[in-house]
Amino acid sequence: MVVVVVVQIRAAFNRRNRRWADRSLRVQGAAVAKATKAGAAVKQGLRSKKSGKVRKSSTFHRPKTLKAARKPLYERKSAPKTNKLDQFQIIK
Repeated sequence: MVVVVVVQIRAAFNRRNRRWADRSLRVQGAAVAKATKAGAAVKQGLRSKKSGKVRKSSTFHRPKTLKAARKPLYERKSAPKTNKLDQFQIIK
């Protein structure tokens, strides 16, 4: 009876270790792939494929940049306008 329990515990432990080993191999494989890609980029050099930009216009236009919306820190008017068209003006 005790032998059967020990065998079951060992089997469960081995399954867990196998899962952990599979995961670590996957992580290692990803790291190796990343490193080989970085090595190829280093061998290739910086900006080795980029060609010069062909300008088709003789006039230079400045690039359009961000135009931020107004967000004032305080109101410019001290008090709101009073309505000049009151009851007496309408009668007049």
